[in-house]
Amino acid sequence: MSEIRKTAYLDHAVTALSLVVIGVVFYVSVFGVFSDSYLRVGMLLAGGLLIILSGMGRSASLLDRGLLALIALGLSLSVYQYFRAAEEIETGLYFLSSTDIWMGFLGLIAVIELTRRSVGMVMAVVAGLLLAYGAFGHMAPGFLRHAGLSTEELMTVLWYSFDGVFGRPMATVV
Repeated sequence: MSEIRKTAYLDHAVTALSLVVIGVVFYVSVFGVFSDSYLRVGMLLAGGLLIILSGMGRSASLLDRGLLALIALGLSLSVYQYFRAAEEIETGLYFLSSTDIWMGFLGLIAVIELTRRSVGMVMAVVAGLLLAYGAFGHMAPGFLRHAGLSTEELMTVLWYSFDGVFGRPMATVV
């Protein structure tokens, strides 16, 4: 398949996904939010896929395209895991399994990489440092030390609640 044809397919996919996002925005502006969880998480997936598809169209490197495919897979799996447990998460009666924790971590890594690609390295480094501080801040010296969080608590706050990735900034954008 020629390179021009591949680019045309990617352009059509970006256009179709963009139209879906626009349709959701219009629906929400007229009828209101259908489900806050599904809206925030679904729009993160749609936005992430838009960044990935746009990156695929610009990338000439096979390695970069492979990395983008892995990011798409990781983000999709972590969003699927969130959707699978969304109802129980909203009631607060859900305890994370090891799969949930790993999928949440995979989602965070994908979001940090998508941030690097869309906003720049500075914001991605800040996000990575804050993630590391949350995980290892109990070993920090002096006044930087915090009481510590278990991996389950960290993933609950950062991925499976409205206090982390899906918090106020996401609600404002969506």
